[in-house]
Amino acid sequence: MTTIELSFGLFLVVLLVALAIFFAWRQRLTLTLLKPNSALGPDDRRFLHGQVRRRLCCCFLMVVFAGFLVGWLFLHQGFDELRPETERLGAGPKDELPEEVKESLRFYTVYWIGALLVLLGMIGLAALDMFATARYGLRRHRQLQDDRHAMLALEVAKMRQRRVERN
Repeated sequence: MTTIELSFGLFLVVLLVALAIFFAWRQRLTLTLLKPNSALGPDDRRFLHGQVRRRLCCCFLMVVFAGFLVGWLFLHQGFDELRPETERLGAGPKDELPEEVKESLRFYTVYWIGALLVLLGMIGLAALDMFATARYGLRRHRQLQDDRHAMLALEVAKMRQRRVERN
């Protein structure tokens, strides 16, 4: 592993952990808004509680993914040692790899499948949070429009009442 790869890997790990800590802290602040004495309605409270859960799960997955990356920094040497073995044997269709090499390749494959599943989970939670926020915003927008229409209808009724009283 070159110095640039190691530096980039460590930078990515530190960035992921720092972002996870920052966003977890922000969600803790959001939880303080959900205290019973706050002026939030039940819909707002339910939305914010779900948002906090989704984002804290995403923070946890970011730390797990950072752990996979740190693990790979240590496992990378073992993986590099397998390459000359497979290249020496030719790894053609007729050549059979030793069982220990197959086991190592299975381990690395499962390791990266796990890491990619964690990454997929992060992306899925982020997409779910985005759609939930859009749906909540649309619902609130419709509620504001309905309130505005009701207010305008009340004003029209008052104006008609004044006109009738004048005549």
